[in-house]
Amino acid sequence: MNIAARTRVAVLAGIAALLAACAQQPAPTLSGTTTIVGMLVLKGAEPHATVALRTDKGEYILTGIDQTTAARLQRQILRVTGVAQPVRPPQAPAFEVYAVEPVSSETTR
Repeated sequence: MNIAARTRVAVLAGIAALLAACAQQPAPTLSGTTTIVGMLVLKGAEPHATVALRTDKGEYILTGIDQTTAARLQRQILRVTGVAQPVRPPQAPAFEVYAVEPVSSETTR
């Protein structure tokens, strides 16, 4: 093999190794729907605030809940039903919301 061919092989091998190293397995999803309980918090500034649920096991990023509803339920303890979504670190696990039910009407400060 000449130098140009060896260089191409080395570059292709390097790219393949880089792609393999960067590939990550998505987090496993829960089968079916599940319910989690925690405090709804808004992170960041509107209109791009992230809706999250803080639980005793960590924080979940909530999807499928509109900002108006999230603002109304902010700092309340909620029971959220939905499906866990695959994520890649360093993001918090995502949770697609199907239903939200207040556990208490009191807010925490």
